[in-house]
Amino acid sequence: MAAIAFKLMFGRISASGIDLQAGCKTIPDYTGFSKLDQALCPLINFFALIMHSSDGFTFLTYISGIGLPFLLLPLFEAHRPGQNKLLRHPVIWLLLGQFVTVAVAFPLYWLTFILRGGPQRTQKSSAKLYTQADAEALVFGIIVGVIIPSVAMLKMDDPIVTALWQIYPIFIVIAESVHLFFRPPSRYPQSGFITLLVLFATSFIVASSVHVATIWPLVNNLQRFNEVFLPSFHPLPSSAPATAHYLEVLKWDIIFSNSSSVIATFWFAENIKQLLLIGLWYIFAIPVLGFGAAVAGIALWRNGFL
Repeated sequence: MAAIAFKLMFGRISASGIDLQAGCKTIPDYTGFSKLDQALCPLINFFALIMHSSDGFTFLTYISGIGLPFLLLPLFEAHRPGQNKLLRHPVIWLLLGQFVTVAVAFPLYWLTFILRGGPQRTQKSSAKLYTQADAEALVFGIIVGVIIPSVAMLKMDDPIVTALWQIYPIFIVIAESVHLFFRPPSRYPQSGFITLLVLFATSFIVASSVHVATIWPLVNNLQRFNEVFLPSFHPLPSSAPATAHYLEVLKWDIIFSNSSSVIATFWFAENIKQLLLIGLWYIFAIPVLGFGAAVAGIALWRNGFL
């Protein structure tokens, strides 16, 4: 999936003749570090063009609203007792997603998760083993590192804010570390089960609400739905504006990353019955509640919250 996504997205951009570096002939001073600014410039221009498009802003707002469960899973799994060292630092995978797209990074993350025995580890350990300190740090990291930067980027439309959003995984790590410094597990060793339950349930409610509010009104307007949310199976003509090409990339990016998470959760099944039930759940939940809520529902079940 990672290889197909990379070829599909960047191959089409290359074939269309769109130059991702077009607006970066002169490197802007975002951070004061020229090498970092050079790497950030194409990404900032990419999102700036999308946010200045009506369809692009709608799509970006939608995926931001349903995206929390997909980020929550790697962050949650990183703290699971006995977790493999390749999965203990989700900041690496999330940063990879920022610079080579989540369509490439997430399939590779889930492949590592499966091959390193992640699904089997979920059968042996419970969310109840999380300390209250770790659970609170996870919540704090998501608020400071994910929610605040994402809302700021969408609302402020400022290149510096967009530049900072590109490194949001680092903010997550810093926020979690600061929280754990002041409230370490040694002082708050009690179970963080309730805190995690509220966090996962909230992610389910937010993702499903955004999907219902955004997609359901378009049930009777499939043409509009296709224009905003579905990518084209055929390459766009070279004459199409750069914004349209960029939005196509973002659409495929989300489809591949979300689909890889959905496919990976089938490995949580312990028998054929559970495998079939997961499949039935997705058949119902994805169109009705959205990808994010569908995955959050599986996470709620698999981690013993239900």
